[in-house]
Amino acid sequence: MLTSFSRDECGSVLITVALSMSVLLATAGLAIDFGYFYMVKKELQVTADSSALAASSMLANEVDARQSALTYAAQNMPADKHGNVLIDADVEFGVWNEALREFQVLAADVNAVRVTARRATANGNPVFYSLGQVLGLVDQDIEATAIAMMMPADCFQAGGVAGGKVIFGQDAGL
Repeated sequence: MLTSFSRDECGSVLITVALSMSVLLATAGLAIDFGYFYMVKKELQVTADSSALAASSMLANEVDARQSALTYAAQNMPADKHGNVLIDADVEFGVWNEALREFQVLAADVNAVRVTARRATANGNPVFYSLGQVLGLVDQDIEATAIAMMMPADCFQAGGVAGGKVIFGQDAGL
């Protein structure tokens, strides 16, 4: 009887299809979740960009600049839907060092602002998996950073180029 059972192929396709479908559904679920994460990342980047531009236009007064950044963040990603994506500590003032191509947090001679918008556990608003929860995945932290700086108006007259950063110049436009 054991020999005849091992040779019987009835129902073997059903097992193969069931296993294949579970893998297919898990893959589709992750694709949907990662697509949603990509969309949230783009929204955060737009929020960080607009907040940095708003703050950079007011660098002479850091209190007003910070408030402007927070206001633009709240307008782009309302707290009732996304949670608080920008907090005071995520608006940093400093200097853009062109030679090193990096932002340095400084208190004096400020010419730039760095804004980091985030949906994270630390802010109490992580992005939750929808179908990935079947695989034990719960949430994901996502953030986007933008740096905006003030540049003298004459930098554009000589054909100045803005490479890899958001630039807003007083009297110079974008």
